[in-house]
Amino acid sequence: MFQIEALDHVALVARNLQQSIDWYRSVLGMEQRYQYRDETGQGNPVVMGSGDACIALFPAAPAYPISPFNGHVAMRLNRANFEHAQEHLRSIGINFRFVRYSRCDSLYFNDPSGYQIELSTYDMPKV
Repeated sequence: MFQIEALDHVALVARNLQQSIDWYRSVLGMEQRYQYRDETGQGNPVVMGSGDACIALFPAAPAYPISPFNGHVAMRLNRANFEHAQEHLRSIGINFRFVRYSRCDSLYFNDPSGYQIELSTYDMPKV
């Protein structure tokens, strides 16, 4: 049997590609890593990343329609960055929901295309 090394990326279809690029940059601090070019020179997808996490953003088109998505995209942070993320989201007016689970704390909010984003930390505070 083979072993998977890591999750390479999550692919999302963006209603407005530039708006989504700007959102992932300003809200999650992701940088544009690269943009694939097809045989016509058109670029899609745009890959945004931070650390080992990557999201491939495809522009909405007949080949890539936006479809119902009942899941979410989750990214792991250490406790300090989790606290900074809450401050950052508040400062830029992003509404989020905080949930404390038995093993982790999570923040939930939506991107411009309506996808749910989760930021989690497993560094639980000592009680």
